Amino acid sequence: MKKSIFKRLVSGAVSAFLTLTAVMPATSLAEPPDYQETFKKDGYDYELWNQYGQGTTKFEAGSNGTYSCEWNGIHNILFRAGKKWDANPKWDTLNGIAVDYACDYHPNGNSYLCIYGWTVDPLVEYYICDTYGSWRPPGDNFQKMGLIQVDGGTYEVYSGEHDGPSIDPNVTHFKQYWSVRVDSDLRSEGTITVSDHFKAWEQYGMQMGGLHEVALNVEGWQSSGKANVTQNDLRIGDGGGGDPVIVDDKPGEITATPDENGCYFTSDFEGGKDKWSARGETTLTNDTKNYYSGSSSLHVTGRTKDWNGAALSLPTDAFVAGNTYSISLAALQKSGSSQPMKLTLEYTDASGKTNYSTVAEADVNSGEWTKIENTSYTIPTGASGLLLYIEATDPEIDFYIDTAIGAVEGTKSSVVTGKGTVEGKTSEVTDAPTEAPTEAPTSTPETSDRLWGDANLDGKVSISDSVRILQYIANRSKYNLEGEALLNADVYNSGDGITGNDAAAIQRYDAGITKSLPESYQDGKAPETSDSPAEEDVTPSQDSIYSISFDNAASIESQGDVTIEIDKDNYYSGNSSAKVSGRTDTWQGVAKTLGNDFSAGKSYSFSAAVMQASGSSTEFALTLQYNDENGKAHYDNITSVTAKSGEWTKIENTSFKIPENASDMKVYIETPESKIDYYVDDFMGAHENTKSSVVTGKGVVTAKAPEIKSTAKEGVDISWIDPSKPMVAISFDDGAKGTDPTSPSMRIINAIADAGFHSTFFYVGDWTNDSNKGEIQYAYSKGMEIANHSTTHPKLSEKSEAEIRSEFDTTHAKLKSIIGAEPSKIMRLPYLNYDAKVQSVLNDVALITCSVDTGDWNKATTQDIISKITGAMNDGSLKNAIVLCHETYDTTAEAMEYLAPYLKSQGWQIVTVSELFAVNGKELKGGTVYSKCN
Repeated sequence: MKKSIFKRLVSGAVSAFLTLTAVMPATSLAEPPDYQETFKKDGYDYELWNQYGQGTTKFEAGSNGTYSCEWNGIHNILFRAGKKWDANPKWDTLNGIAVDYACDYHPNGNSYLCIYGWTVDPLVEYYICDTYGSWRPPGDNFQKMGLIQVDGGTYEVYSGEHDGPSIDPNVTHFKQYWSVRVDSDLRSEGTITVSDHFKAWEQYGMQMGGLHEVALNVEGWQSSGKANVTQNDLRIGDGGGGDPVIVDDKPGEITATPDENGCYFTSDFEGGKDKWSARGETTLTNDTKNYYSGSSSLHVTGRTKDWNGAALSLPTDAFVAGNTYSISLAALQKSGSSQPMKLTLEYTDASGKTNYSTVAEADVNSGEWTKIENTSYTIPTGASGLLLYIEATDPEIDFYIDTAIGAVEGTKSSVVTGKGTVEGKTSEVTDAPTEAPTEAPTSTPETSDRLWGDANLDGKVSISDSVRILQYIANRSKYNLEGEALLNADVYNSGDGITGNDAAAIQRYDAGITKSLPESYQDGKAPETSDSPAEEDVTPSQDSIYSISFDNAASIESQGDVTIEIDKDNYYSGNSSAKVSGRTDTWQGVAKTLGNDFSAGKSYSFSAAVMQASGSSTEFALTLQYNDENGKAHYDNITSVTAKSGEWTKIENTSFKIPENASDMKVYIETPESKIDYYVDDFMGAHENTKSSVVTGKGVVTAKAPEIKSTAKEGVDISWIDPSKPMVAISFDDGAKGTDPTSPSMRIINAIADAGFHSTFFYVGDWTNDSNKGEIQYAYSKGMEIANHSTTHPKLSEKSEAEIRSEFDTTHAKLKSIIGAEPSKIMRLPYLNYDAKVQSVLNDVALITCSVDTGDWNKATTQDIISKITGAMNDGSLKNAIVLCHETYDTTAEAMEYLAPYLKSQGWQIVTVSELFAVNGKELKGGTVYSKCN
């Protein structure tokens, strides 16, 4: 991490814009030369330090300490501006040090935005980190000293030893100190009172020496990114801030004793309000018509803001900062639609700042008592003045609460969603005491003997179940779900079949966004999916209220500004269907306004036959549009199905309950592919349990998928790619591993292939042999691109010209002998390392780095990898990107088993590097370095 002031500096005039050229250091030539440039401007010391002189960088100095920077393909780089001292004064003689800063910060991978510097005697490299990229510093082998609160935020303090370059060329082992903002406080602008951190560090015994440097620093580590520092006001000698607050992060002592059920408090509202009070301008009364257990609940009315509700001051002898508890209650609302509700803890931190922490949350269906629970909630360190309250996102709805408990960690509430009494309608409630914590798992699932979400039947609910559902959607013949697994998987609008919404619901549950599954369901109906064994030529029930076969234009109603016409070349039954074209948004399509035959609060069957000929599968949804009792519009999913291109597909839910108090109702068909045309036939609304006669795969289809004109270079087939859809080249290094089906490499190949996609695999020659070459042949047979990752995996810039050439040619020949064809003439640069010499020698080979690095090589978890790619998808940086992964990690394999079907469900395509450039009409040129297709 860093630089040497003793290395020979570049001479010449100060430049406001720096272009990198290698500088020979005065030290050993064992490593490639670092690049370093320093200059002064407006009283600030600017410095750029690039370890090994790698990659492409820009560093442009502004005025008064500001600057902009960009980096790509580097090993370690620092851009900074601040103050350096030759005399190395003690920090506490300067009467305060602070920096007011603002930065537009866009890292792509491992990076930090921080105050950075050095002390001498002792030699210490230090960081005060306010935000970071994909990896949270400082990593392993650092001792956490504690928590401090400075400048309105909380920092974790770390101390450790580090090996690397330092400001003393004779010392490569030195101390490192870190203050890192906690995740909830990350920021890219504000004030950093540097001297307050120094003061706190010394209170932890972290000795500070003579101060050599204080600078606002943007650092990158094997990553890319850009930043624009628009403010960097370094203030020295104005007294600094105040005293840092040392936070005791050890759990406090609980002096209260829980009852026999493990509870510190219980609120049944039988004798009043049980010490709950109004939060905001609300009214609290006891209600004897709606209650979960007993004969009364607490009714909250008169709300005008989302945080208005009911609150309970938690007893200080039982609820102590740093300790973990189980907190829950039963909630009921009758707005006519599902409403998000949550339990929140208001508290005061050690600096006196008021904070709010989510304890538990759930989507509460209208007219249904719902459990809101967290059996393992930790009160934040340093918290005091604890106030627990219940709130709802909609500021105008009234609600009820009952059966509230605060208990020891792991205690489960007796509340079961769907039971209790609502206006005289009673579902049997078991008055069993709450379960005390136990190390043994419960023997049966909590709801109806079913573990909702457990699609892989491993006895728990995790992201693996979401992966299993997406595999099922992508390739049902290979990853079939049936029986209990199929029932468990249907957690979103249960009863409407398995769709990507079910996978997303489990992700939300796994992330703690929702606290219970299913998210919604129709009267506990078992899921029914379009690929279930169909009854051949089912005779439709005569109970249909409307059934539209589109024999004439008069029967067609549209949703949005689209063109709908009768089509006699494609139809499921009869001799015509409705063709929908000219769509510009996802919700546009065929619709049917529901008449008086459909009543709010009752269940009906809705179905249709749908067909599209886009060339790839797409999802369709039946949606109910309606107004609630307050005139607010809602859009509820009735059911969804994935339809193959050129195949009539049944979309059906035989038991969908129209929400209470719904009016002005309309059913319409939509698809997330906003520009595709589609066809509809046999559009039906009927009495509950009425089955459609549609059988997926039957009917008449003459429509053809649009032809895609190939712009590929010779040997690259892009006929399968839809150029109108977004795409990404996710690629994998460091094979081959072998053909064991449980190995990460084979799992990755299968995940990509099963989703109907291709990827590029970069192989290392010396790591490929007779025992594992079968993997390469298998990848090639699945349409994967076979490419070169060198022979010995060296830093190519350290090799001679002959060695560089041999690194490519030897592996190219080996791969050719394995697959019996020419491998792609592209090469992933080992360590992403290159220089002008490498580019010159390999002037006939396209050189590949990346624009998105998953960090799997740096201990990224499965969720880290998923978040990295989905985050890039959401911010736009994934489109036409080259993503760096490695085929050697189980975490990467698990992530791809999720991401391949997920990206497909979102309309994305995974392609090879060569396909990416070919479909965009771009040429991969020899000797040129590519991180994405621009």
